[in-house]
Parts: sequence; C-alpha cells; structure tokens
Amino acid sequence: MSELLQQFFHLLGDGLSDRDHVRSVLIEEVIFPTYRREKLLLTAGTRFIPMYVLVPRNSKKCPAILAHHQHNGEYQFGKSEPAGIVGNSNMRYAHFFVEQGFIVATWDAIGFEERNNSLFGKAHEQFLGTKALVEGACLQRDYTLDAMYVVDYLVSRDDVQTDCLATVGHSLGGQNVLFTLCADQRVRVGVSSCGIGTIQSFIEDNVQHNIAWYVPGLLKLGDIPGLAPLLEGKSLFLSQGLRDRLFPIRGVREFVHAAKKYAQVELYLFDGGHDFPEEARAEASRFLSERFADF
Repeated sequence: MSELLQQFFHLLGDGLSDRDHVRSVLIEEVIFPTYRREKLLLTAGTRFIPMYVLVPRNSKKCPAILAHHQHNGEYQFGKSEPAGIVGNSNMRYAHFFVEQGFIVATWDAIGFEERNNSLFGKAHEQFLGTKALVEGACLQRDYTLDAMYVVDYLVSRDDVQTDCLATVGHSLGGQNVLFTLCADQRVRVGVSSCGIGTIQSFIEDNVQHNIAWYVPGLLKLGDIPGLAPLLEGKSLFLSQGLRDRLFPIRGVREFVHAAKKYAQVELYLFDGGHDFPEEARAEASRFLSERFADF
C-alpha cells in the first residue's frame, strides 16, 4: 500500500483495509424481457446493504458496474432510482447500462431508502455524519466502505468478469465514483456525472455540499487534486454541466488537469445544469465500451 493510500485511508477512518467477510441473501427476482433484477441483502459484521443487481438475459460472463445513486435531498430514494423503478428518468443509469450488456449493482447508501430513518430525513444524514466524526471517521468512509463490500460481492459471482469493473454515478454518486476509484484497485474505470470538483472552489463560492465531501484533513493532502496519484493507470470520464452551480467549473478543470498526469481522463461539457442528460449518458456508454471492447 502506497504512503498516499495509507494517508487517504487514515483520513477516511478505520475499516477499509480490514473489512469483514460479506454475505448475501437473495430476497426476490423479477424477470424483464432483456434482463432480470435481483434484490439482495448484503451483510458484513453489523452492516447491512440492500441492493439490486441487474443482469442481462442469456448473457455470458460480463463486465460489471457499480451504480451509485444521487442525493438530491430525496432520502426516500436510493437504489430504486438508478434501477428505473422511481424518480428522474435521467437518473436511471443502472437500467440504461444493463441494456448495454453490463451487470449492474446499485444499493442504498447509508441514510437513503431502506437505510434512512424516514422520521428525520436530512437530520438522519447529519446524525450519521456527526456520529462518524466523533468515532474518528467520516460519512465518506461509510459510503466508500459500502462500495468496497459491493465489489467484494461482485467478484464472488461466476457471471462477472472480475478484471472489468467500473463505477458510475451522478452528483453524490459521482462523488462516490471518485472515492471508490481511489480506494479500490479492483475498479479500473469510472464515470462521474456532475460529481467532482475541489473543496476550495466550494468554499470560495459558498457552495454547501453534502457533509460527506468534507473529509477532515483532506486539504492537507492537496484537496481533491491531491488524490490524483491514486488514479494511476485508471480511466475516468467526467460529464459536467457548464451551468451547474454546485460545481464551479474552475474546480472541475483543476482536478482534471491533475488527474491527467496519472490516468486516462475525458471531460465532457454540456450546456446545462446539474444533470445527467441523454447525450452525456451516450458519451459515457461509448467511453465504457471502448475500455471493455473485448468482452
């Protein structure tokens, strides 16, 4: 483990490198014309992760995608939105990518859907964040740990091509794409929609992001661009709206400039706001297909 990765894990908190064994229980299976949707519960120690896995029908061994859901203040939604069951049609990217031939796993981040205390909503997220802080960790640790457990599960499946793992997400999901890529060497390709900028640009423009962005001590590592060496040898596609007030474009460009020294990085800019529109999803699909051309 590199010194930077050790520092990164230390800032996030304990548990990333010494994970519990993950177990899975199949709860239901729904068959559609082109794919099937499995609902599972992953457990690891005291952690439980409700998850959907979308699998192409009659497929051979396939590349797999981790699909992180967005935030949008909609704590009642989690995995069900990328899976295409509820919510915004532009956020149904798990459904979109299973139609492209990928196995796609999407799960509830802690604080969302089946892992949210519906009586409190945002207050529950704040509680989880402050609880993690006093434990010497941060909420981003929990998000990242969940993703690594999902990878642990995916590589155990006979139908997953384990050397072809990618991660996709919008907003909070795009943020988690970055942290997953940095933390887990098994995931080699990422697609982040409106999800990566710099903490300094957030501060300068008075942008209030979700609490997980604010990893204690992260600025001492050089802000988000300081994590770029952890992307060495990987591939990352960023889709960014030029009118997205949550991600000042100078911060996005600063990260891209740093990341290009270590990884294959493509920045797709569109004239819009905080969204993952059809044209951006098409470009993301092209990017993934090029990286997994031989599957």
